Amino acid sequence: MPTIVQTNPTLADVAHNIGTNSKVGAIIEVLNKRQDLLDDAVVLEANSGTHNKTSVRSGLPKGTWRKLNYGVQPEKTSRVQVSDSTGQLTSYSEVDKTLYDLQGENKKQWRSEEDAGFLEGMSQEVMENIIYGDVAGDVSTFNGLATRYNHLIDPETGVAPANAVNILDAGGTGTDNTSIYIVQWGREKTHLFYPQGTQAGLDIQDKGQQTVLDAQGGRYEAMRTYFQWDVGLSVRDWRSVVRIANIDVSDLSKDASTGANLIDLLDEALSLLPLAGSARTAIYMNRTVNQALKGQVNHFKNVRLTLEDFRKDGSRKIQAWDGEPIRICDVILNTEARVV
Repeated sequence: MPTIVQTNPTLADVAHNIGTNSKVGAIIEVLNKRQDLLDDAVVLEANSGTHNKTSVRSGLPKGTWRKLNYGVQPEKTSRVQVSDSTGQLTSYSEVDKTLYDLQGENKKQWRSEEDAGFLEGMSQEVMENIIYGDVAGDVSTFNGLATRYNHLIDPETGVAPANAVNILDAGGTGTDNTSIYIVQWGREKTHLFYPQGTQAGLDIQDKGQQTVLDAQGGRYEAMRTYFQWDVGLSVRDWRSVVRIANIDVSDLSKDASTGANLIDLLDEALSLLPLAGSARTAIYMNRTVNQALKGQVNHFKNVRLTLEDFRKDGSRKIQAWDGEPIRICDVILNTEARVV
């Protein structure tokens, strides 16, 4: 994997730059083991408090064919102002103080292991919102990829939205559909962001010994940990994301005689992406689709699916399609509604 440059910092890169909180880096390492997306996603500081305002280019000047002795009118690019918000995910871990003390010399490690369950659950929740977050359904979250790439025809205007060309219809018509998401992560592409003046990723605070209440209102002493994660998603360039939608999981077959031809769809999807430049590209699918893809690759003896090293430490090889890493993303559902 190429050396990551600071123009496209990941969550881990930002944590190293913080430098003053040794807990932050350790926490992010735990999260990276649980969600590969945190290895891919570029994370930047918001430019307007808890919001990130971007100017999205919606049209390009075409130029004018000029005749001798005739002038031309000046042009400019068309831009749309977009404001994305962050969501704040919080939780508390409380373990009985007596149980904590019974762990003896290993009590700090034991408590960290107890807290790790919260890291797992919260990382999955953030990942789920990156895919399915919908402000219309819950204003405390943020809009995810599925919400932004959800219409081939806009139901309000009756015309295709601009990003519809980056939604491929795999043909599923029922309610047992899933999707593959291909994302170019970069400052000018797609990136995560955190509120201005705060830290990136999960903030963990040891609250120490606290008097807490049980379900019946009784008091007892507990060790409390507070977790807070402020995060948002910005799609600066809609061309940097492709969604292969309407993959009917019940129809998938090794020879593609029924259901989606995943090989052809992946090839077409990658061809829709603009030149990556310094951005990093990754392919996200769930295990059901990944198994079906491997079955089709074996059936057709296709060589595009390979094992390649995409880790900085060189300790792990992962699947890749035409050189782009494939990430298994278990939060992608097999029960998506049809995209129309």
